[in-house]
Amino acid sequence: MDIARSSSYLRAAMSIEPSLTQPVRTLQIIVAGLLGGLMTMFVVFSVALPPNQDGDPVISYAMLILGASTLVAGLLVPRTIARSHVMRLGEIDTENPGQLVGIYTTKTIIAGALFEGGAIANLIGFHLTSHMTNLACAIVGIFFLAALIPTETRVRNWLNQLARWQNETGMLRDLKRDGQ
Repeated sequence: MDIARSSSYLRAAMSIEPSLTQPVRTLQIIVAGLLGGLMTMFVVFSVALPPNQDGDPVISYAMLILGASTLVAGLLVPRTIARSHVMRLGEIDTENPGQLVGIYTTKTIIAGALFEGGAIANLIGFHLTSHMTNLACAIVGIFFLAALIPTETRVRNWLNQLARWQNETGMLRDLKRDGQ
């Protein structure tokens, strides 16, 4: 009797709306993969292969500019993309995240790719020129990428923040429409 009751509880629990656990875990694996590849390149370019001491400083400066621009883009572009997608969705339901989790995933992957790209460019710049500023910029990119590792709490906070943002912008639209 207890086995039958526990199996019915298990079936009931499995039919409940899926939590954020699986999408968050998938995104954690993606970000960890980006970090793993980047750390491998870091070890290869900074330890295994000795940096070139005679590199052209123009390469170093170009990679610094590229790295800095990807860091800025990694902070701005995903947020802009997420907001435009959310605005197209309409009403935000934080209890049924559905498409919003997909938007969070997309914005995180885009930011991760930008951070990784800037860090790789600066690792290459460091390898070709041995300028420590390139290595420092690469390390900053690695930290920015590591900061993207999601948790369920972080995703829930983002969903709640979106709901607050929608309420605020909705109230502003209502005020403008009413002429206040």
